[in-house]
Amino acid sequence: MGDNWWSTLFYIVIMVAVLLAAYFTTKYLSGKTRRIIKSKHIIILDRMGIAKDKSLMLAKVGDKCLLIGVTNQTIQSLGEVNIEEASEIENEPTAPLGAGALSKFAQILSNVKSAPNELAKARMQAKQRKQEDTESRDAIEDDYIEQMTRAIERRKKTKGYNNGGMDE
Repeated sequence: MGDNWWSTLFYIVIMVAVLLAAYFTTKYLSGKTRRIIKSKHIIILDRMGIAKDKSLMLAKVGDKCLLIGVTNQTIQSLGEVNIEEASEIENEPTAPLGAGALSKFAQILSNVKSAPNELAKARMQAKQRKQEDTESRDAIEDDYIEQMTRAIERRKKTKGYNNGGMDE
């Protein structure tokens, strides 16, 4: 059993290493691609996807910032943007390579640590709901039993029942 556990752990570690290597390789290659495509006079400051094959781009051309709409068929200038606001976006410090992945991994680990407490809370809430449902069902059943008992008592008091079920 111990050997099986170690081999499982080994495969998990290998899988995490492959995923991290793929993430860092993608980041590295995307940075290289940006440097290759880079222009002297036109800088794409930001890009935001709106729908499939449709996006907005913020481009700096000379001393102007333009908002551009890009689709498969057309590229259209939507207007000028204040250059000071765009330069704030441009000068924002970027996170070091892999910082996003590490923070997400830390968040996942903290969620794993709090999982037993969350599970205990969920079980307690389910138990309380089940208990409330049981109590309400018992109250309804008691009410039905009371109604049936009263109906039987009324039947007993009737004249036909006192005579053995024979009407005179």
